[in-house]
Amino acid sequence: MKEKYCLIITTYADEDNGKKIIDTLLTERLAACVQVMPIQSYYHWQEEIANDAEKLLLIKTKSALYTKVEKAIIAHHAYELPR
Repeated sequence: MKEKYCLIITTYADEDNGKKIIDTLLTERLAACVQVMPIQSYYHWQEEIANDAEKLLLIKTKSALYTKVEKAIIAHHAYELPR
């Protein structure tokens, strides 16, 4: 059976937090590649419209590792609701 791959997207604002997520994903071999891009995010938060400068992570991995990647992001992410 041919291996399937996926692209997982999340964001972070704090450089140290982003580095921790990236290091975890690569050290634990949960991602083959992680790309980082600067973005400006606009979103609803606590009944307000907010915006922040963030970094976008593009995580390239095997589809079979999706759940492990999700758990690693949640475990290390500073956001209350990682997206």
